[in-house]
Amino acid sequence: MRLGYRWAKAIWLICWAGAMTIVIFLPVVLAATFSRTGNLAFNLSQVWAWVLIRITGTKLEIRGRDRIEPDRSYVIISNHQSHFDA
Repeated sequence: MRLGYRWAKAIWLICWAGAMTIVIFLPVVLAATFSRTGNLAFNLSQVWAWVLIRITGTKLEIRGRDRIEPDRSYVIISNHQSHFDA
């Protein structure tokens, strides 16, 4: 019974990921093509990621956010800990 649930959940998540990708694809491409800064395309990509994170029930842990200074530039590297991240 547990295996059937896992397959159903995987299919459900794949359908959501596919639907969200199809819905957001054209706006992101248009925004990236016509935007000078690329910020709109980035923000649309964030919406896509946020929806998928919410649907999958993934819990995010952000460490060190309080140490970020707004007037400095940073290179941020994620530590991927699951197959979902890849």
